[in-house]
Amino acid sequence: MLINKEYFNGMTLWQKIKYLFYYYRVIIMVALLVIIFSVFLILPLFKGKINAYCLILNDTENYRLVEQITNGFPQFLNDGKYVIDVNNRYPFFYVEDQGINWPEDGTNFRILSLVPNKMADVAIADYKTMLWAVYQEFVEPIDAVLPAELLERLKPYFVYAYFKGHDECDGKVYGLNISGTELMKHYSGNYKDAVVFIPNITAQPEAGINFIKYLYNIRE
Repeated sequence: MLINKEYFNGMTLWQKIKYLFYYYRVIIMVALLVIIFSVFLILPLFKGKINAYCLILNDTENYRLVEQITNGFPQFLNDGKYVIDVNNRYPFFYVEDQGINWPEDGTNFRILSLVPNKMADVAIADYKTMLWAVYQEFVEPIDAVLPAELLERLKPYFVYAYFKGHDECDGKVYGLNISGTELMKHYSGNYKDAVVFIPNITAQPEAGINFIKYLYNIRE
């Protein structure tokens, strides 16, 4: 409630804004968070049919890569009606003592907003960012998803998780090295150790499998 109505009415507009924000800042911040969270959950419902979701982590300015995947993946599938939502609004920063990249606050919030609707079928990242995903148990090991024949074919590209100060890994294949693929050679210069992995919130592992085939141009 306003403490002094007469005093409030005598304020300038800017003074009123500061006054209201001071007394209602908690309510305002909660309301803003609710609105933002609702937008991330509801907006996809108005985009029409989305067949797959691809995250590009820690490569925020790479719109050429976004465009190429958006157009190239449906072409690879020979399906003009297939729609893949490619999102690269996920900045990270390097944590020296752990040797991994860590998401900024906004990135954490965006990723959390994907979880309820399982809106992450595949992710492209640099190696240190993938380590964060492994650390946070956000990755479905590749060797638990890919068919045996495809897995055998992609053995040369297996990526394991080695954390700073650890000489050994758990033996699980968390991603695939895609630095040498035509897509990454032509459309990504932001990091040279590109990997692809499958988030464990995907509702359709087949989308990730097909995407990996697209990256390596494997047609069966």
